Amino acid sequence: MSPEGARGVVQAALMRRTARRDLTLDFEPAIATRMDLLIDGARFFPRLLEDIEAAERDIHILIFGFKAGEIGDHFRDALVTKVAAGVDVRVITEAAFSQPGLGSRAFYGSLVDGGVQVVANQGAFLDLDGLLGQRRIDWRLDDLGHFDHRKVVVVDGRIGYVGGPGIEDHYATGTHDLMLRLEGPIVAQLQAVFLLSWRFQGGPLDAAAGLDRFFPSIADATGTGTRMQILHNNPGEGHLPIKAAFQTAVDGATDRLFVISPYLSDHGILRGLVAAARRGVTVRVIVPTDPHSLPASGSVRHWFQGLHDAGVDLREHPEMAHAKVVLSDDTVLVGTANLDALSLRQNWEMQLRIEDDAVADLFARELFDRDVTIATPAVMPAGWRARAVNAVMSALAPLL
Repeated sequence: MSPEGARGVVQAALMRRTARRDLTLDFEPAIATRMDLLIDGARFFPRLLEDIEAAERDIHILIFGFKAGEIGDHFRDALVTKVAAGVDVRVITEAAFSQPGLGSRAFYGSLVDGGVQVVANQGAFLDLDGLLGQRRIDWRLDDLGHFDHRKVVVVDGRIGYVGGPGIEDHYATGTHDLMLRLEGPIVAQLQAVFLLSWRFQGGPLDAAAGLDRFFPSIADATGTGTRMQILHNNPGEGHLPIKAAFQTAVDGATDRLFVISPYLSDHGILRGLVAAARRGVTVRVIVPTDPHSLPASGSVRHWFQGLHDAGVDLREHPEMAHAKVVLSDDTVLVGTANLDALSLRQNWEMQLRIEDDAVADLFARELFDRDVTIATPAVMPAGWRARAVNAVMSALAPLL
């Protein structure tokens, strides 16, 4: 799908009931006329709110975690205010995590009461489609087992965000993450992903009203800006380009290979990191000291000694290092996918592949070089109990 063809793909989907296969999408590379790397909540939350508050037509949010709290309430109030001003606001969330019908019922009730339209992917339990308050059973059960882990925001069809954080308090303090703010033709592709996902979850869209408002004319950007490609996992259809891209990046590195991920347990990736270090590539790996998950902690720590012995600069970040970035030579993969089985094979995910030496240097300088000064050399597991637990977690990693 090209940026120019994005509108047509959505238009065709409006003529029928959207099926999961409609989200099996291969994207042509596209231009971002502007790209801002926003690291940590102190930078990306204010910028995102600024764009939301300036919206004139539509705000589209596809988010895994959106919950009550200081940050969540602030965003809720901003969205409700925009609805009152005549802006349409649509939100897609993951029911199994954000719990709009359970623990977050009151929070989502306040969104709906304020005019925000909300649908939810139902990765666990019974598949329900349609707007909150009107959901009905979808007997296709095509959500089941596939959690929507994407984080994408599109404002007025002109500004897009892709990254790792949710709209939750801990991303403001204590969690280390990032978002890319994008302008230019690539935003049309992000918009198509949102609208197709919205329809797939039973969200209403008036075909008669047309799609021009969602796909505004954007000046020709040929030869200008940053060229990048969207990689989009549709796990229920076996469409998993992100996993292949990660493995290719790791296996093909010749000079530098930098990785930051909260959940690093895929055996192929880990073997690739060891092999890269042994062939002389400068390899840096940053994981959180405490990933808040025994499987995540144990599975990567089972590989600590092997990574260390191969010459990997292996470090533990004192915060929850939640960014998901692989930098291989002059290629950057950044987005929503972790390096574990859930992200690579089970979840809806989106990653951007950027092959650009200036962008790679930007990530190396602003993210990895700074994190190396904060993160400390990894502590090798000690004691037979810890090593045994780690070995079990690693063995189970392909299933988790």
